[in-house]
Amino acid sequence: MKEENSYNEYENGADDIISRYEEMIEDGKNYYFDVEDLEFILDFYIDMNQMGKAKQAVRYAFNLHPYALPLQIKKAKILLKNNNPKRAISVLENIQEIEMANTELYQIKGHAYVLIKDIEAAKEQYNQALQLIHDKEELVDTLYAISQTLQFQSLYELAIQYLKQAYNLIDDYLFILYDLAYCYERTENTHQSLVYYEKYLGKDPFSDHVWFTVGRLYEEEGNLEKALEAYNFVHAINPNFSDVLLEIARIYENSFQYKKAIQYYSDYIEMDPENYDVHYYIGNCYNLLDEWDNSMEHFHKSLNIEPFNGKVFHGMASVLYKKNLLQDALFYSKRATLVDEDNAKFHLLFGKISSKLNRKANAITAYRKTVDLKPQLVYYWIQLLDELIHQNKISEGIKVLQESLEFHRNSPAILYRLAALQFKKGSKENALQNFKRAFSLDRKNYHDFFKICPEAKKSQAINKILTDQTIKK
Repeated sequence: MKEENSYNEYENGADDIISRYEEMIEDGKNYYFDVEDLEFILDFYIDMNQMGKAKQAVRYAFNLHPYALPLQIKKAKILLKNNNPKRAISVLENIQEIEMANTELYQIKGHAYVLIKDIEAAKEQYNQALQLIHDKEELVDTLYAISQTLQFQSLYELAIQYLKQAYNLIDDYLFILYDLAYCYERTENTHQSLVYYEKYLGKDPFSDHVWFTVGRLYEEEGNLEKALEAYNFVHAINPNFSDVLLEIARIYENSFQYKKAIQYYSDYIEMDPENYDVHYYIGNCYNLLDEWDNSMEHFHKSLNIEPFNGKVFHGMASVLYKKNLLQDALFYSKRATLVDEDNAKFHLLFGKISSKLNRKANAITAYRKTVDLKPQLVYYWIQLLDELIHQNKISEGIKVLQESLEFHRNSPAILYRLAALQFKKGSKENALQNFKRAFSLDRKNYHDFFKICPEAKKSQAINKILTDQTIKK
């Protein structure tokens, strides 16, 4: 695949031409270059993205050959590179009637229309270019070049159309298979993306980065077996591909296979021993296995590398809380909330520890923070409400319950608690209505109501609701 007039075509003479031109500029002299050499020089600077030198070179080129049409086309190309598509179109239109059979002209003009978001005009120019090409390989090259421009502008669906045309002409070019897979991936068509990535792997089965992408796509689809198979291929092909170890470990961790996760995280640590995040992941897995000494060892290693890590402070607090070392747990939990005050999980644990230590105000403040941060999670509301009930703050509990209904109007857990507190406060009619509604939504957990309000077990009205609703069921 070589671009027309590319400096690659000059092979050994390329350095000589560029050196001669740059020597001329440096010495302030004037050398003669023919049009073809100047095209080469311009392409060299364009391809190297040295647009200042390209603009200088095009001015010099027009001093030598003011009417050379190929140089006009290069000028348009430079204008495009400098984000001036309208001027590029103007330049091309001035020469289009003379150069009607020039495919590069139509292609560049199409790119210019893409930049000004006139896609229909761009397609018309591209079609003009393609109709002039009769060599199959050149046609494939041009289709691919068009698709590249469209991809740079995130027009992936349109890029697919040109890539498919190229694929229908020659179906074994790896770069076309890869770009088709990539474009389908960008349009969230995972199935078609995998089809083309697997076609690619059929021709190049030892491409570790493609296997890695395939693994990631299977993981996104929820096909963890296929994802692990792909990731294991990566590891077999390239044992130094460290990121794949993290992906495998993460799959095992999310599948509750913590020992396997630790194995792969540990393999990663051998390659990158200063990675504090991975030490945290290992510590967290050991915590979930209740292997607390191992857990704390890796949490400490993480902190030695990065001393201000809220996740690690939270993990240490979690271990200490499980071991009932509450004062130490409180210390690390508080540090976690100070490092990241917007993490609801950190405040939740601080609330639980404070509650166990009978620090009532701290517990309520922490739980209140969780619902302020994550009001959409009913669990946080329940923790706050149960703490208020535990502290016998019935009126405040009712206010919080009414606030929670804005987010959880149909939550049986909320409604049972509201009914219980209303019953305790003497609002029997409201309590009955909310109990009946909660029971219609969830017939299994009505005991939550009686735990808070055991005196209601003698209520005929409550027992009638239980009997009537059960009979209706």
